[in-house]
Amino acid sequence: MQRLFNRKEVPVARIDTLQSDESIFLFFGRVPSQGGGTLQDIWIGVRYLEQRWLEYMDIAQVVALTDLRPGRHVNVGHTAVTALESLVEDAVILAGNLFRQEVKEMREALEKQKAAHEAKLDQLTRKHHQRIEKVYATRRGLERVLSAQRDSELKQVDAWKRQFNEWYERNRNIDPNVEPQVRLVAVLCGSP
Repeated sequence: MQRLFNRKEVPVARIDTLQSDESIFLFFGRVPSQGGGTLQDIWIGVRYLEQRWLEYMDIAQVVALTDLRPGRHVNVGHTAVTALESLVEDAVILAGNLFRQEVKEMREALEKQKAAHEAKLDQLTRKHHQRIEKVYATRRGLERVLSAQRDSELKQVDAWKRQFNEWYERNRNIDPNVEPQVRLVAVLCGSP
C-alpha cells in the first residue's frame, strides 16, 4: 500500500463508524533484532475528538472501533484534510513517545529474559560438566586418552553454550545501533 503514495503522503479514509469530528492517525513501527530480523511489529492509533487528543489505541481497538474489514465502503464523497493536517505533527510526537516507551519496556523485558536464560544455561552447563567429570573420574586406563576425551567433551559443552549465546544475542536482542521509528501509514476520519 505504501508504494501507492509519494513520500510524505498517506491515505485518508472516511469511516462511517467514526463521528464527524473524530480521527485516528494510524502508525506502524518495527523493532529489529541485532540479526536483522523483526522482534515485534507495533501498531499505534492516536485518536482525536474535536481536534483534541483523546487516547492511544492498539490495532485491535482501532479495528473494533472502525469495523475495518474487506468489502467495507469508505471514502464516499470529498474528504477535507485541512483540519487533519493541523494534527499530524502532534500525532507524530505522541506516537513517537509511546513507541519509544514500548521499545524501552521491550528492551527491559528482553534483558530479564536473557538473564533468566543465561542462569538456566549456566546451570545446565554445570550439570553437564559435573556429569562428564564424574564419568571420567571412575574410568581407569590410558590417562592421556581419557583426559583428552574428557577435555573434548567439556569443550563441546562450552561450544554449545557459546553458540546458543551468540544466537540469542543476534535474534533476541534489539539492535543497539538502530533506533526503531514509527511512521504514519493512514488517517481514519469520520464522515461529515
